[in-house]
Amino acid sequence: MKYFDERYLTINKLSENSKHLIRIRLAEFLHTYNIKEYPINCVELLDTIINSNKLNLEKMENDQLSHNVDAAAEYYGEEYGYCIVLNTRKRGSFRYSSYRRFNFTIAHEIAHIILGHLLIPRRLKSKKHLDHDDLEADEFAGRLLVPERLLIKSNFISREAVAAEFLVSDQALFKRVNNLKRLDLFSSIPVATCKQCGNTDISPIAEFCIICGNELTSSNVKGVKQIEYTVPMELDHNSRIIICPICKNEEMSTTASFCRICGTSLFNECNGDKYQTNCYHKNPSNARYCEICGKQTIYSKENFLLSWQEERSEYIVNSTHR
Repeated sequence: MKYFDERYLTINKLSENSKHLIRIRLAEFLHTYNIKEYPINCVELLDTIINSNKLNLEKMENDQLSHNVDAAAEYYGEEYGYCIVLNTRKRGSFRYSSYRRFNFTIAHEIAHIILGHLLIPRRLKSKKHLDHDDLEADEFAGRLLVPERLLIKSNFISREAVAAEFLVSDQALFKRVNNLKRLDLFSSIPVATCKQCGNTDISPIAEFCIICGNELTSSNVKGVKQIEYTVPMELDHNSRIIICPICKNEEMSTTASFCRICGTSLFNECNGDKYQTNCYHKNPSNARYCEICGKQTIYSKENFLLSWQEERSEYIVNSTHR
């Protein structure tokens, strides 16, 4: 079964050399500008690039540009470098697809610079050459704003919700999914996902997210971006750790609650005041917060676990910096 629409498939128009160039330049770009968070606001990214002084680039804002132009990039030679002009009339709330198109266009213009397209003046290029440059820039921008591994793991609540999550227009999202030949994603079945941290490990009894502590209401489990949080310690059928995370002791009696060597708790209970919460719930080993009362867990308080923000950033880097 085909999960793409040939009418809008542009990836096949690029050679393997073009795809390789895009992969290499994108990986260098992500590393150079230390991109670890998504979605990417390209207005802010542009400022980051300029302030880094790693690229001779300036920006201008203009409200007199044609309504058909969101942004445009030019090269003025080695001494003056590059300039990206933004059509300020196109800026607005990213809640709307039309304004998210502006975000994609900035990424597209950055791509022209990173891919070296502007080093040869446009007047010296044929229409075929210019069209090819635009295809490469679109592919670079699509991969930058909508990384494949993050997209594949996304919760497809609706096309609009996913497009808004990555700050791209509905059309740009469709093009990206189509070029990955994964239109089946639009009909995939959503699963409960924490809106704040992307955790999908939500038990039927959970009232709070075990990763970020967010209260789980009907609206708060409709997150789009799914993040995989590691389970660092294996538990037995009684929710007790099998190997002590501190001293690596494996000898535990059947009734033990603490490690006989170092005294570490064998259960990841909430660290709240038991007299106030009356909660003795035994949480998964990667829980930073109790899924019943929302209080911080013992393993989180004892720093056995990375903060969820750190682990989220690591997951994003590992998913995109390839």
